[in-house]
Order: sequence, then structure tokens, then C-alpha cells
Amino acid sequence: MAAAERTEGSCPVLPLASGRSIPVLGLGTSHRGGYSHDAVVYAIQNCGIRHIDTAKRYGCESLLQKAIKESGVKREDLWLTTKLWHSDYGYENTKKACLESCERLGVEYLDLFLIHWPDAQIPGKSNREVRAETWRAMEELYEKGNSRAEFLKDLHTRWISVVYFTERRASSTRAVASGEPL
Repeated sequence: MAAAERTEGSCPVLPLASGRSIPVLGLGTSHRGGYSHDAVVYAIQNCGIRHIDTAKRYGCESLLQKAIKESGVKREDLWLTTKLWHSDYGYENTKKACLESCERLGVEYLDLFLIHWPDAQIPGKSNREVRAETWRAMEELYEKGNSRAEFLKDLHTRWISVVYFTERRASSTRAVASGEPL
């Protein structure tokens, strides 16, 4: 993994093969432990946090939109990560879920859209077929600029190989759970 870079007064970042950089410290949200609006605003305004990690499943994307606006930090200075839950897998559902997350967060694009979990249970389709459709939608979202990077999270190497060999092209912005580019 590349060494973290740091600029004066900012959070350390890791460069990606695409030329973008991801802040190494982030504020994680969760469906457990609640949501503290004041803590989120404080972290963005006073602690230099520029990476916010959330998911539709956590139920706080709309709340984060308010916190981001209240913080006064420009969108382009933030790195927003959200995750695709397995109930939204499949070609059309994936695209819809990304755009809905953007809407709830009040942004035009996501910096990182993660496939959250390897289990794809869609009746009448194999897991392999659903995963390939999901990844194809992720690629299109990336190509259209709705997502600036896609990563795979909590996935097994066997599944990553299936995704890698079913996609139309390899991309330098892809990474696996370890954070290393494919």
C-alpha cells in the first residue's frame, strides 16, 4: 500500500492509482450507536475530518446532508463513501440505489461507492449473474461520474476474481478490501 501523504493542516491521504487521494481518517456512521448531528458538524469543522463513511442501511444519509451543509465545508473538499446493500443488487437496482444515496446526501456524485456484502439473493438468478449485473451498473455509474471510485468490501478472493473476469475493462480506480488497486 502506498505511504500516506500529508499536507499542512490536513488529514493524511493515500493516493489511488486514478490520481485521486482518499483521506485515511474518516468519520464512520452506523445503524448501531445512533447519530449525533453536533458531533458530525464538530468533526468536520474542527477536527479536519474530510472523509465520511455511511450507508443507506444505516439510515443517516439525509441527516448527513444537513450536517455537511451546516459545516460550511465545500463538497469538493469532502470524500463521501456510501455502500450498496445486498437488497439493492442487480443492474437497475444498483443504479437506482446510487442515485438515491446521492439525493439523500444532497450531492451530485459519490467519491466511493462500495459493494457492501457478497451475498446476492435475488430469486431466479444465480449469485454470479447478480454480481456481474451489479458490477456492470457500478462501472456505468463510474463512467457517468455518479461514482468517482468503486471498491469491493468484505468480499472473498474467489468472488473478486469472478467480478474481475466478468467486467468489460479493468480500471485503475478499483480496489479490493485491502485497499490495493486491482
